Amino acid sequence: MPAVAIHVGPLVSHFAAGVRAAARDAGETPPSDAELRDSIAAWRAWISEGLEARGLLLRPLVWDEDQAPEPGHDLALAALQALKLFLAHGGAASCPPELPDAPELDPAWRAMVDADFADTPYDQLLVPELWLPAAFDFTFACPLPDGHELLAGSVDGLLAQCAALRERLFAATPIDAALWAESTPSGPAVRALARHALGRIERAAARAAARRVPMLLHAGSGA
Repeated sequence: MPAVAIHVGPLVSHFAAGVRAAARDAGETPPSDAELRDSIAAWRAWISEGLEARGLLLRPLVWDEDQAPEPGHDLALAALQALKLFLAHGGAASCPPELPDAPELDPAWRAMVDADFADTPYDQLLVPELWLPAAFDFTFACPLPDGHELLAGSVDGLLAQCAALRERLFAATPIDAALWAESTPSGPAVRALARHALGRIERAAARAAARRVPMLLHAGSGA
């Protein structure tokens, strides 16, 4: 089953293998751990200075690149799709009870995307693929250290929106979310899949916030 990997930890541990493989393919000497950390630090300072100059960040971005990443936060792609579909319908009865084969073609999903997520209170959940360990309430296009570009948000903002969603649409507690994270639904029920995704994401965001490290979504190998 297709999966989404949730990386919680320093970025050097995420990018190291790809950067070194690219260097070898180009006939270059792969960078050392220290060189990779310096590259991440320079990228982080560039992002931080840009946000601070626009008055969007109160203090510089800082995290420890010597920490180890955390395992165990990945989830099935179907669960993430179900959560997005559920939010597109605002948790209303209009949401399909089971996940369709192409949820991205659902009219409410399409309307949400076409509106650039302007009307959702859960933009930190729906928009970014990277969350930085800082407190802010916006998302922005962010070039990664390896040259790819994606949308970024705030770990603190994500955690707050996960809690708000859990309370408003599921009337649930943090204990409920912890149980959802551990119990993988076996069927296509949208509500059950959405709760599982929310539990996993909230748990990962809580760990990223506690450790003050980034959180990143990327394609996984399977779940």
